[in-house]
Amino acid sequence: LRYLKEKDEYTGPWQVPYKRAKKNPLAPKRPMSSFLFFSKERRKAIKDKHPNMKNTEISSILGEQWRNATEEERRPHIEMEQRE
Repeated sequence: LRYLKEKDEYTGPWQVPYKRAKKNPLAPKRPMSSFLFFSKERRKAIKDKHPNMKNTEISSILGEQWRNATEEERRPHIEMEQRE
């Protein structure tokens, strides 16, 4: 059959690779969330205490601390987010 013959002779890519649109480097960045302010403040202390810990493990600890934080502990970070 013609289809099988052409398929055997074809040397190009079978699927066109997906190309993600490039972001404009001059576009404005999103403001930091209150959690990001919180983790930026505490990440170094955790890293100093546990120098061999992976970043993913540190992030999970920070997430747990944020979830368990009281409203008073969160308030300054929430205010920083609102100022931005």
